[in-house]
Amino acid sequence: DLATGARRWEYLTGDIVHGSPALLPGGAVAVGGLDGDVVAIDTVAGARRWRCGVGAPVSASPAVGDDATVYVADHAGRVSAIDGFTGRARWTREVGGMLCASPAIARNGTVVVGSMDRRLAGLH
Repeated sequence: DLATGARRWEYLTGDIVHGSPALLPGGAVAVGGLDGDVVAIDTVAGARRWRCGVGAPVSASPAVGDDATVYVADHAGRVSAIDGFTGRARWTREVGGMLCASPAIARNGTVVVGSMDRRLAGLH
């Protein structure tokens, strides 16, 4: 509650969450955890809308595109694109090196991510 600061709901994830939640259309947030799961949580009810496993820990905040695609960088060096409405994986691309930083989305739709092996990659 914004007026009192009272907790409206709580959702227990499968593991530690390091990154900030990303806002999704329709009143939800997406967040990744060290268990390799990305979940979308309804911001009114606190209920899970969907879950998508990416196969490696996620410590960075997701990025959300104009079409509600959720882009997630994982510790195995991959970037995954997930449908923000359904939670279905659209694609996964190998970048290399551990990915601990959030992806950025350029105006032309390129997803840019930096890795621990000093690479900066642009995916489209």
